[in-house]
Amino acid sequence: MTDSDAIRLSPDIRYRTITPEGIVVHLERGEVVVVNELGIRILELIEKTGSLSAVIDNLSQTYDASLNRITADVQRFCDDMRGHGLLG
Repeated sequence: MTDSDAIRLSPDIRYRTITPEGIVVHLERGEVVVVNELGIRILELIEKTGSLSAVIDNLSQTYDASLNRITADVQRFCDDMRGHGLLG
């Protein structure tokens, strides 16, 4: 894993699945973000692996989509989460 591949959740967040969606709470700011099932899965994989490439690899084995599509979707999700201060 390279430094540019490393990814982590902000220590100030908590997330929970509320079927079929999930919520992510930034504890310090009191901000709540609603995400879909895939968003929760991405957060779980980030927490488990700490590696963007491992997240993408796992999802590419799970979903019937091209690697380019999965990579773009994960990048877009992570950029959005960074914008909310939810990823470090």
